[in-house]
Amino acid sequence: MGSAPNNYQNPKTDWAAGNIPTASDFNRIEGNILAVEENARTIDPAQAPTGNSGSLRQFLDWLANRVRAITGKANWYDNPDITLASLAAHKSRHATGGPDQLTPADIGAASQAALDAHANRTDNPHNVTAAQIGASNILAQLQTVDGPGSGLDADTVDGVHLSGLAQINNNPASIIQPLKKVCYLGVTLSNLFVDDNYIYGIYGLTLYKINRTDYTYSTIGNVPGGVQKLIVKDGVIYIAYLSSNILYIAKHYDGNWVNLASVSSYYGSSGYFNGICYDYNNLLLAIDYYSGSSSTYGRVVIYNITSNTFTTYPSINMSTAFYNGDPSTGVYFDATNNTIYAFDYTGYRMPAKVVFNSSYDQVVSKSLLNFMGGPHVMAWNYMGNNRFFVISGSEDYSRHRSTLLWDFVTGDYTLLIFPPFYLMSGYSCYCTETDFYMAINSALYHYRLQ
Repeated sequence: MGSAPNNYQNPKTDWAAGNIPTASDFNRIEGNILAVEENARTIDPAQAPTGNSGSLRQFLDWLANRVRAITGKANWYDNPDITLASLAAHKSRHATGGPDQLTPADIGAASQAALDAHANRTDNPHNVTAAQIGASNILAQLQTVDGPGSGLDADTVDGVHLSGLAQINNNPASIIQPLKKVCYLGVTLSNLFVDDNYIYGIYGLTLYKINRTDYTYSTIGNVPGGVQKLIVKDGVIYIAYLSSNILYIAKHYDGNWVNLASVSSYYGSSGYFNGICYDYNNLLLAIDYYSGSSSTYGRVVIYNITSNTFTTYPSINMSTAFYNGDPSTGVYFDATNNTIYAFDYTGYRMPAKVVFNSSYDQVVSKSLLNFMGGPHVMAWNYMGNNRFFVISGSEDYSRHRSTLLWDFVTGDYTLLIFPPFYLMSGYSCYCTETDFYMAINSALYHYRLQ
């Protein structure tokens, strides 16, 4: 900080009642007034302003500091290289309409014609890559030139316009449409699960996460062996996995898997868990069963994600509820009516609707129609409200295939697509109310239901 004026004396600030000023007091007071007005002082231009409040000595320092900052000189009192008045005159002289107007050519800038010519070039003069542009931007540009005559065939399916595609069966609004490949992964995922934003799946022991908007994907660590079910609730990833005859529930936390709960098979080392499914809310259901030489026994086990508890139901002869006593293939669970839906593995896979209680009542069974590719169900998803997404094929699983939405109660169905694959093994599918996803042939495919 700058110094006080020369000959300035510290004032007396402890006056009390009854004190009598002397001549020296008056001299000090009068001398300080004179010093403030006339005597020299040294300021410190290195002090930068800190606000609008300060002492007189601080303001003098700050003003010198600002003057030096404006001129750029070493000392605040040095003459500037150019005055503000000279700058204003220079600007006016060379501005548009001034006596010495500058042109783009005077400063080496390109002309407007040259800029326009550069903007209209289509030979990629800057070697911009597709990754720099972004897939969504490329798609937007392609969509500006689709339609008849574009050469993209973007308004047709296999060369046939949408209006020419056949309408099928008892729903005149239905049409045959292909699945769309949306992401090539190089691996075929299992245990697909879809939430509002992402698609999850497992290959080997690696967990994949795919964005539902742009289908970019990443891996988020490994999973234990024996995973039977993958679910995601409120952004938290859960798995149900088997080790020997024990069913474990674990969640992904801070980059690791944390076991939450486990339950052993009621049937000891001879028992095993299968038919593991999720009610799309809080509950995970599994069938714990044992298949002997003459009969199959089993029980329902339910895990509650919120309370982290298992509930078990009585053990019974499963053949009283499920065809051939085998509930392991295609089991789905609707907690709203305490119902299990299951397809029999043999014959024509008749679906059964079973209420699990003390007797596991088989409420009703339905026979699938011999639609298009045959009655054999190769994959299906429960969509709630007695509705299913079903993929069917012929008896040898190799010829015709068809996909439909099927109502368990009424038997009505709407044919949707022909999956262009050999569907015997090595695939996984998941269906929401609006979207169907299938992982097969090292890629992910999508069909929009609505």
